[in-house]
Parts: sequence; C-alpha cells; structure tokens
Amino acid sequence: MASRAVVSEPSERRRIAFLNRLGTIRNDKKATRAAADATRRADKAKKEAKIAEGFAVHVKAEKKRTHRAAGMETKAKKSKH
Repeated sequence: MASRAVVSEPSERRRIAFLNRLGTIRNDKKATRAAADATRRADKAKKEAKIAEGFAVHVKAEKKRTHRAAGMETKAKKSKH
C-alpha cells in the first residue's frame, strides 16, 4: 500500500512555521549564551592561574627554607657524634 501525502491546512502550516522560528530563536540564544560562558570561564581560568603562579613563588621559597633548615639540623646531629 502506497503512503498518502499529507496536505496540511494553511493555519497548520503557519503554526508549524511559527514553532520552527521559535526553535531557531531559542537555539541562537543558547549558542550565544554558551559562547559567553566559555569566554567567562577562560577569563576566570587565566586569573586563577595568575594567582596560583604568584603563590607558587612563595610556596617554593618556603619549601626551600624548610628543607635547608632540616638539612642543617641533620648536619648538626651528625657532627655531634
């Protein structure tokens, strides 16, 4: 049995076209929002990386100071014996 062609009424076609336009607008807004979010996330990541880099310098200096003190303690203990 061959399928029959469905002929829609003019009001139905207008309704379908309207819904298609609404979907297109929604998708466009969604894409715009996604692009803005991606930009915002990238900017935030850059700022956080810069802050972390600043802290890294201080952390490295503190570790160096701690290890140097521990090495001197070990050296002092060995020289006593």
